[in-house]
Amino acid sequence: MRYPKTAKEIMDFQLHGRLPKESPTPETPLRALLAAIYPRDRSRLGAIQLGPELGFNCRLVFDNAEQLLRWLGHNQTVRNNAPLAYQSHQDSRVSKVTLAMLNKHLVKPMDDKTFKDISHSLKRQGFL
Repeated sequence: MRYPKTAKEIMDFQLHGRLPKESPTPETPLRALLAAIYPRDRSRLGAIQLGPELGFNCRLVFDNAEQLLRWLGHNQTVRNNAPLAYQSHQDSRVSKVTLAMLNKHLVKPMDDKTFKDISHSLKRQGFL
């Protein structure tokens, strides 16, 4: 059950009986790609620097893919359509991010074996 947490939510509940609305965070092409990569393989990626090619208007650097995935709101919900931090940096014109694009933005690019392993697992899942 969703419980009211802020003063406005408590007031809405007391006056109108409305509980806060929770919804999943908006999807991004980068988040879809990272979520499709197995956690074991995500740990092999290393530091990632965001950029316009990945759909973001910033150059933030994340220590690993898991940290970036959490920042992108993976498996999170928002209350009353509250924006998350990544939404202010997002470029909505980017509709697809590939593994090759992601590899260009790794601080230390993947070796060929890792790239092939991840690419093969994405193909098996029907992502590529």
